[in-house]
Amino acid sequence: MVAGFSSFGFTQTAPNQGNVVRRIEILISALVALLASAAPAAVEDDPALIAARGRQQAVKSAVIEYKIKDVISKGGWVFTSQARPVPPDDITFESNNRLIFDGARYRIDNNHFVMLFGIGTNRVIQVPLWTASDGTVTKSLWREGMPNSGPWGTINGVDDKMDLKIPDLDPVWMCLRWDDSSFVPQVVGTYKPSGSSKEIDGAKCREYAAKQNGRTTVKLWVDPNKDYTVRRLVCERDGRISDQWDVSYRRHEKGIWVPEAWSHRWHSSDGRIVRVCRAEAMAVRLNEPLPAESFDLTFPVGSILYDQRDQRDPRNPAKFHVEADGSIRRFTEEEIRPPVQAKNHRWYRRNQWVLGSAWVAVGVGLLVYVVRRLRAARSRRRLGMQS
Repeated sequence: MVAGFSSFGFTQTAPNQGNVVRRIEILISALVALLASAAPAAVEDDPALIAARGRQQAVKSAVIEYKIKDVISKGGWVFTSQARPVPPDDITFESNNRLIFDGARYRIDNNHFVMLFGIGTNRVIQVPLWTASDGTVTKSLWREGMPNSGPWGTINGVDDKMDLKIPDLDPVWMCLRWDDSSFVPQVVGTYKPSGSSKEIDGAKCREYAAKQNGRTTVKLWVDPNKDYTVRRLVCERDGRISDQWDVSYRRHEKGIWVPEAWSHRWHSSDGRIVRVCRAEAMAVRLNEPLPAESFDLTFPVGSILYDQRDQRDPRNPAKFHVEADGSIRRFTEEEIRPPVQAKNHRWYRRNQWVLGSAWVAVGVGLLVYVVRRLRAARSRRRLGMQS
């Protein structure tokens, strides 16, 4: 028997029905407890996450000197085409580089910055690009300039960290800064264990995966015997490998596993390896005191600077010149957009519209003359046929 109600719509159950409800509650509680015990460990307890955070806390600062050998196959550059392959032949770049970081401050002396130059020139060139941030401002310097130009640089806000995320540095950041989104595209917590494993160089490595977007999946394998460092990372786009990194490590004298050598392979859409970049760490120094000037750049005399922080006209940032005495002078509006001055052309250049109109008139006159002659000839032929 069910007794009555309340204005909120609740009902009060009879004693025998109350026993049934309590039994259902007990069963539900038991089921929840069973599912909780069968569920995998929380992400916070994942050993790869714990290890990555431990390395990040242990390494406050680092100086890493490394060399790179980059082999690009014919037509292996981004946005290339069969009609205009870039590069037109196999090409190799080699460079010595340096990375410094201390907390949020960093400096990258990247002497291996390659880029497509010009439209239709089919060239890939090697242009050193140095970047430094002291935690308040970020400076970049093309110290050798571009072809046919002198050195030039940019000044940006501290949020501009694009140069931090170049592929050359991915293995370093995933070892020492994997839990900081300022340094890596995806932090360690976004990767989930798949339950699979793979043997790499004799080590049984655990597989983790993360979705990057709807079409790209990132898989990686960590080595439990080397503090869960990443031994291999693969990007798959639509089920095909587009990029693959392989990393080897050594134990630093401070007891921390650090990258010793790494490679990055680019794959074309048909599966061919079109570019291979191999790096080797020549020296790794950890937790040394680093002076403030380590995170600053001095622009050479004659440099052209663009201050990207000036948002009055984002398409035309403030432009400066480094004078002979080291001072920085801002370009005036007249220097940036010089007024167009009339040139003293010859008479036919000054009167080209008049001459053009005259030629058009002559052409029309000739056309009218020819049409009339043709009509007259047709009329004469018709008169001859009638007679």
